[in-house]
Amino acid sequence: MDSLTLMEATIRQIRPPQDAFRRRCQARWDSLCKPIHGLGALEDLVSQIGAIQQTEQPDISRAEIVIMGADNGVVAEGVSQCGSEVTAQVLRNMARGDSTVCQMARFRQAEVIAVDIGLNEPAESPGVLNRAVRRGSGDIRTGPAMSRQETLQAIGEGIRIVQKRKAQGCQILIPGEMGIGNTTTSAACVCAYFDKEPEKIAGPGAGLTKEGVRHKAEVIRDALRVNRPDRGDVLDVLSKVGGLDIAGMTGLFLGSAAEGIPAIIDGLIAALSAYIAVRLAGPVRDYLIPGHLGTEPGDRILMEALGLAPPLRLGMHLGEGSGAALLLPLLDEALYVYRNLPHFGKCGIEAYKPLC
Repeated sequence: MDSLTLMEATIRQIRPPQDAFRRRCQARWDSLCKPIHGLGALEDLVSQIGAIQQTEQPDISRAEIVIMGADNGVVAEGVSQCGSEVTAQVLRNMARGDSTVCQMARFRQAEVIAVDIGLNEPAESPGVLNRAVRRGSGDIRTGPAMSRQETLQAIGEGIRIVQKRKAQGCQILIPGEMGIGNTTTSAACVCAYFDKEPEKIAGPGAGLTKEGVRHKAEVIRDALRVNRPDRGDVLDVLSKVGGLDIAGMTGLFLGSAAEGIPAIIDGLIAALSAYIAVRLAGPVRDYLIPGHLGTEPGDRILMEALGLAPPLRLGMHLGEGSGAALLLPLLDEALYVYRNLPHFGKCGIEAYKPLC
């Protein structure tokens, strides 16, 4: 099946979760010996997961973090603190379990899958899944990042990965990324989609000076002028000023919704990919779990556009899906309470009454 046909078939497969299970989960929460909605957003998230999984007993014990690794040609413009060679090295480290998110995954007993969706050179590591569409994207300051067909192919690879992970028992997914320069491409997409000035959206990424951020904004402005992305065509923007990592993650979000898997959003790049997925298929929105709000200015714009309020706001700017991974232990604790807290009838306390 070609990539366009696969994407269209995946979109047709996506249906809104069943609200009946959400209501049943919330009714169970309300029956437990605690104030109504006492755990706040955690109760809502558990109920949402129940609706997605179509059960009153949600289970996220099999969590997987899929990292899309790609190089971005715009790095040649000096928009990052380090060079593109770091992307492949970190991806190799991930395959060995030697990165921040890998340590988080080990602590929580989740699996990390490192994917080459478009490195400049093959990672040449047995632990890296090779799904490269092309060897690095173009420099968006001088031309498009990739062709529309390459964009569709990267989305398709993301979808195929989720299909395989579902068959292997994945219950909750964290789409993550590794790509030096991808806060520049992501900021360029946000500017195009929301008609924002680059100076308002460009952020420090992994660590730029104020002068570096000003230069980054200039590069984004040039990229928008040269490529003239059509904000009404979601894939036109992605192909012209985005990146292979963003496209691959878009496929992960589309695939997770089609396969009935909740997906946790990390920072800017993940939020952008989720936004693109929702633009392609509205019901994807109901499968998104907000995780962490990052420090990049565009992240807040994207989360507001999605109507999501991330419960974690820790000032992180690490990437790798790390902010989203930190939500997993909180969800685990909430689910433990959900399963084990006695009902009002068993603890000798009169049930709370809803105030509204």
